[in-house]
Amino acid sequence: MKGTECPTPPLRWLVDRPIWENHWPLPHDKLVTLRELVQEQLDQGHLEPSTSPWNTPVFCIKKKSGKWRLLQDLRKINAVMEGMGTLQAGMPSPTMLPVDWPVLIVDLKDCFFTIPLHPDDRPKFAFTVPTINNAEPAQRYQWRVLPQGMWNSPMLCQWYVACALSGVHKQFPDAHVYHYMDDILVATPTQDELLRIQPQLLNALHSHGLQVAPEKVQQQPPWKYLRVKILEQKIRHQEVQFVQSVKTLNDAQKLVGVITWLRPYLGLTTAQLSPLFELLKGVTDLKSPRELTPEAQKVLEEVQPAVSARQVYRIEPSIDVTVFITTPDLHPTGIIGQWNDDWTDPLHVLEWVFLPHQPHKTATALFELIARLIIKCRQRCLQLMGVDPSKIILPVQREEFDWSYVNNVSLQSALEGFSGQITYHLPSHKLLQVAKNIQFSL
Repeated sequence: MKGTECPTPPLRWLVDRPIWENHWPLPHDKLVTLRELVQEQLDQGHLEPSTSPWNTPVFCIKKKSGKWRLLQDLRKINAVMEGMGTLQAGMPSPTMLPVDWPVLIVDLKDCFFTIPLHPDDRPKFAFTVPTINNAEPAQRYQWRVLPQGMWNSPMLCQWYVACALSGVHKQFPDAHVYHYMDDILVATPTQDELLRIQPQLLNALHSHGLQVAPEKVQQQPPWKYLRVKILEQKIRHQEVQFVQSVKTLNDAQKLVGVITWLRPYLGLTTAQLSPLFELLKGVTDLKSPRELTPEAQKVLEEVQPAVSARQVYRIEPSIDVTVFITTPDLHPTGIIGQWNDDWTDPLHVLEWVFLPHQPHKTATALFELIARLIIKCRQRCLQLMGVDPSKIILPVQREEFDWSYVNNVSLQSALEGFSGQITYHLPSHKLLQVAKNIQFSL
């Protein structure tokens, strides 16, 4: 096991006294399986013998595939471990990949099991393989690699892989290198450049002990990445199966969570999804009863085909990025996109932006919502590109905007420091028609 070039930082602990939780008795068949799984990890160098004063139970479960998985109950260990924070606030957006740039995607194999745990922390993750009737001394082991279920394992995984990739970033500064957990994407202006970077990338990973899954190296479109399909110019979501049976608030939250995650790609407006949002209201107990109303069922029927039919685009670097503000059903909606009259479809949507679901607002309060949406769109552009959009197009008349700007502190704050262009006429496009006839009461 390698990893000397990026030594894993030590964990910080809230207690000095060891934690010992006795192992659980296991039936004979599971005990045999547990011993086999432990031997596999020993053979691969993931475990080592232990005499640690720390101990937490281990067990094994059968996955849907029929294979067995070794698990350790680390709840008490996690409770006395200091959190390391978050390195990535979210996933990288593939819409920022320049159009037609060739792409290489690499998946790391068993990422946690290839990253060394700091030697000082290994004794904290010790466990015991029990024996029946205490017939012999139990065998004890501790992890040498990041344990599954350890609170800080995801953060340490991100940190370690980023360290391994740091040399690639420096050597190829013009390449786009996206890294999220065990998924790595590289894009370059030409295929020749991609061929030059590929061996350097693989060597960097291998030199740090990270293993690439050969069957998951993708070099041709469509590239599958973080549950989307990347084409030369467009990006579509992979198929998503929605929960059809909603019986509790927890079920409803999971359903709405998946759809909310899809919204930036699908353009599903707040008004469209309102029947689903209504399911979240009421008693806050996760087990409290819920059921799909006919209206909510209809929304699901509309969302499912939208996943396969709708798309967003990869960015065209030579075209300015514009924020289009629309107001479908008085729910302001933003589009971060690009416009070019020479394109077959002149509007290339990079991402949809929405405000949180809230009750119907009057026209008087609409500029307050537009101001919040402008802030959210500008913040998202900074996250995606590091710069403001070049233009913001509002669905209002110039005189309405001027009056509101003078009298509305929220609108002034939303546009503070904006040096781009503000215009007041949405171009003709089916995705922008929803705002054409809105009249504002001032």
